[in-house]
Amino acid sequence: MEWLVFAYLLVGSSFAVSVYDPCGDHGSLAQGDGFTIGFAFWSGGSLDDWKGLQPCNYEDRLELTSQHVFTGVFRPKVDTMTVLHGSRQDQDLIFAQQPNATIMSVVAYQGNNSLAVRSYPRFIRRFDTGDTTGTGYVAALTLIARLDKGKLDYLQWHDMGCGECGGDKASTCVDVGDDQRACATSEEECDLLNPEDTGDPETRCQLSIYVAFSGTDKYSTPLTSAAQIESLNDFSATSFYSSSSETASDTID
Repeated sequence: MEWLVFAYLLVGSSFAVSVYDPCGDHGSLAQGDGFTIGFAFWSGGSLDDWKGLQPCNYEDRLELTSQHVFTGVFRPKVDTMTVLHGSRQDQDLIFAQQPNATIMSVVAYQGNNSLAVRSYPRFIRRFDTGDTTGTGYVAALTLIARLDKGKLDYLQWHDMGCGECGGDKASTCVDVGDDQRACATSEEECDLLNPEDTGDPETRCQLSIYVAFSGTDKYSTPLTSAAQIESLNDFSATSFYSSSSETASDTID
């Protein structure tokens, strides 16, 4: 398993090196090739707000930029299970773009025009609802990228559920969208922590995203890393990061 960190920037920003542009043409990919993917974070953005917005489309970028939507870009290897891990400081700064926000959501995306692929949105922070949907900082989401002969076909969130959330009384079970649920750390617990801390339980107050692959590469070789996702169901999201203290060193532009 590989850990990657990423920098956040406004959705309208461009990259000097096209290989790191999730909106570029990345061709057909083989196992082990780099796979550039973007994640757009919307403070105050509900699931309905995303509608059909695609961060790689020019007009949609203008709309998202006006809403202070930020994107994180990273480049795992095809068919390697990878963890995208940002920092709480950066995520707090994104959340603060809308002072009265009580929610924050995210989508994954790649490509443009007829090749544009975007996931459904998911909540990653919820402080606006009652006990039926839960509140708090979502600790982990899991995304499966399906390739068809090396071309991205779709991006699908995998429902990890909540289990016992590590048996931690500070954790709650949150509705993240489309009847999927995830473990989250309570707002009260995270408010007691120093955002500059890097150890557990600080990692439970910021989002990490597992990415795995299914389908076939450009040589029609089956991709198998998505099968590892099922094994993660044996563990709670809050226990995934207790052995890791990695955080992103880059900050928002």
